[in-house]
Parts: sequence; structure tokens; C-alpha cells
Amino acid sequence: MGGTALIVHLLAFSTPHKSNVVNTVGSDDSVDNKNLKESAYRRFQNEFLFVPYGGSAPSENGNTPLKMISCDGKVPGTNLDLTHWTDNTTPDTLYADTSTEIALNFAASRLLSSNDRDGNTYEEYDNALVLNNHYDTDGVLSVWSCLQPALALKHRNLLISAAESGDFGEWTSDEGLMLDCALESILYDFDDEASAYNRALDILPSLLSALSGEIEEGSESRIESFWKEGLNEANDDWDAVQSGRVIVSKAKAGRMALVMEEERVSNNGQRRLGSYALYRALRDLGLAGGQPGAVTRVLRATLDDNNDVGSKRWKYEYEMPGHGWVKRLVSRETVPHIDADCLSSNLNEKFPKSKWASGGSSGLVSICHTIESSDVQPETLMNTLLDLDEGLR
Repeated sequence: MGGTALIVHLLAFSTPHKSNVVNTVGSDDSVDNKNLKESAYRRFQNEFLFVPYGGSAPSENGNTPLKMISCDGKVPGTNLDLTHWTDNTTPDTLYADTSTEIALNFAASRLLSSNDRDGNTYEEYDNALVLNNHYDTDGVLSVWSCLQPALALKHRNLLISAAESGDFGEWTSDEGLMLDCALESILYDFDDEASAYNRALDILPSLLSALSGEIEEGSESRIESFWKEGLNEANDDWDAVQSGRVIVSKAKAGRMALVMEEERVSNNGQRRLGSYALYRALRDLGLAGGQPGAVTRVLRATLDDNNDVGSKRWKYEYEMPGHGWVKRLVSRETVPHIDADCLSSNLNEKFPKSKWASGGSSGLVSICHTIESSDVQPETLMNTLLDLDEGLR
């Protein structure tokens, strides 16, 4: 299709979100100008386009095909991957554990000679279309890092921390957790992800300024409202760990952590220990991703208060740590995967009175769970899982 037809086709996906033009030679004081490439005048005129999950990149039949980048979500038909999704082709010199850090490495290669590890400046992507197919924190921040590379590098550590909170459920900094909560809260206000993206990309500079101590006078309550609910829940979870209402410990053998708790009720109904507080507890024990003693499995045991049998009964969820779904990692150890259906079948044979099924409430890191509460006690189950899991890898 021709150029005019292409514009119509793009707008059928969503309204493109534009980047600002950036002069890399001394005109932008948001990065250290001493490290800027002095060999070229660079003008970044990237636009973002949301493509619904399952869709492909738009095509063009003109003489100068449009360059396109898959950013976080892997969209078929693009020229460059900046994603940690399975089967990605992201360049090794840019690769990192989150798509946001990958995009920041891409930004550094475009702007900063000190980070130009492969000598590639990626100038052919200065006008590229940036695509993503889903809304989440890592997606928003990686897209924004492509649209605003100089500003993104200024907030590099905060962006990476927030992406780790979003995709791995980690609590590596309070500010990162708050930014993740803020961006996730935006999605709740919209019926479609494309509109949420437009809102998030518009408000992100204000969120970053506030979290960097540069909040505008009089706007404190408005900005803080974006992360308030999520932060309160994370703090409530951490209070439960510190008070002993939730106990996180390491198994006596193997690389497994045990989380024991009673059912708790919040404003959103019954809930279990959230991933932020779980990561913080594991980190304090030296068991979190990136630490030498990192666990590869987590067994969640929730006491069933509704049973009338008399003996203790438990609801179980067996899962990987938050980063476990990513199959290509740099700073964390890759977590071994397992046939969840086969493990569930073996557990049902071992414990006939229990009912196990694959999956669970933890999404991509879920392995299996009990459908009904079980009278099998946590220590017994852990020992069985250690034997069965190892044999099924």
C-alpha cells in the first residue's frame, strides 16, 4: 500500500504517540554531554503504535520501507527486537533481564559512547515505529525509553526498578514499586489498552519528577493517588511478614522456599501474600533472584479456616519465583521448568485425597495448585515435591 493508505492502516490500530526531536550534540542537559557522541547530529522522531495482542506489524510497499521495533511484546513483522519475551532475537549486546533495561541499553547506544558496546549506533531506527501488543509497566517504560532516550537515561535506575516490580514482582526500591503501582492503576481507568498507553506516556514525566523529589507544589495528593492503594497493600503485606502472621522460610533441602499464612481479608476480598513482600522476605533471607542462594521454587501454604474437620488443612500453590518465566536471563539464574500436568498427576497418585491441577493464581510462574484444601502437612509435601520435581525436569 502507498504512504496515504499506510497512515489510515496505522490509525486503525491506535493513534501513534510521538517522541520529541532530540539533538545529541550538546543541546539536551538531561544527560552528561561529555559522553554524547559528537560525530553526528541525531534527530529522533520515533512514534509508538499499539497493536492488539495476536496482531502483526503493519506493512508498506513503498520504496523506503518503514523500520519497526518490537518493544517488550514481540510483534511479528518488525525489524528489531527489544524484548525479553521467549524466542526473542534481541541483540546480545543490548540484552538484559527486563525489556526496559534492554530499551535503555538501546538508548545508550544511540546517545552515549561509553555504553556503545558493539559500536552500533542504530541510526537506521531514528524514525522507526515502536510497537507493543500489551499494557504493563515493563511495556510502558520500554516504549518510553525508545521515544525519549535522553530523559529515560536520566531516570535509568528508577525505570529498571519499576520494570522489575512489574514483571517479576520485586521490591528493589520503594520508588520503583510506587511507579509500578501508578502505571498499573492507570489501566483500571480505561476499557482498552491503547487509551491506557496514551495516558501513561503523557503522565509518566510527572510521575518520574515526583518520585525523584521534583514534585510540583500543590500536586502532591493528585500524583500520590496513582500509587497510594498499591503501596498500602504492599506495606500491609510486609507488616504481616514482620509480625509473624506470614512466615517465609527455606526448605531444609533443595532450593525451595515455604510461605505459610492464614487467609487474610482486605478491601478487595481474601488475599494472600503479594509478590512484592514475598520478594523482600526472600531477599532478606538471601534467597531472591540474583543472590547466590536464590530459590527456584516457592510453595505457598494457606491455612483453610473454613474446614470443620478439626485437623489442619491447607490450600497449596506451587510456583517459580517472579522472574522464573523468562527463559533468557543475564543478572538472574534461569529457573528450570517442569511438566506441570505430569507433576499434578504424580501428586494425585501420591496423595489420593488431595486434588491437584496445573496452573494457579500466579500466572506465568504458576506450576500447580490444590483445587480443594488438603490434610497433607507442609513439611511432608515439601519433601515429596523435592523428589518429584527433580525427576521431571
